[in-house]
Formats: sequence, structure tokens, C-alpha cells
Amino acid sequence: MGKLQLEYSFDELIESCNETNITVLPIDVEILKTLKALPFLHRDPFDRIIIATSIKLGLDFISSDEIAKKYIPEVIW
Repeated sequence: MGKLQLEYSFDELIESCNETNITVLPIDVEILKTLKALPFLHRDPFDRIIIATSIKLGLDFISSDEIAKKYIPEVIW
């Protein structure tokens, strides 16, 4: 879509995640099953993957996206 413009290279992004203890989560089969079971309310596939990951792993979801709140009632923001 061309919306994301990074100032840094991918390698710099990964290095920064490592330095700041940010964990990059894999997308596994269980998350994909959760994704497939979601109703099609949100058109952005990346947002849907984040939502499915949050649901499957029981993680807090932080977003100002009103559509995300239809999937996860406990959205923080």
C-alpha cells in the first residue's frame, strides 16, 4: 500500500528490537487458525494478523482502531 516508510534498514530494525528487548513473534499454524475464524470486519490483512495473534496468545491489544474493538473488547487506548 506504500503507507509505511522506514528510516532504517530491516537489519537496523531487527538490531533495535534486540537492543530494546522487543520480541518479534512468529506467525504459526494456531495463529492462522484463529485468523481464519475471525469474522471479516477489518479489511487490512496485517491488522487482522495482529488481532489474531493477540487473541491466540492472550496478549494486551493496544490500538486506536475502532474496528479492532469489534474483535477484542478489551482494547487499550
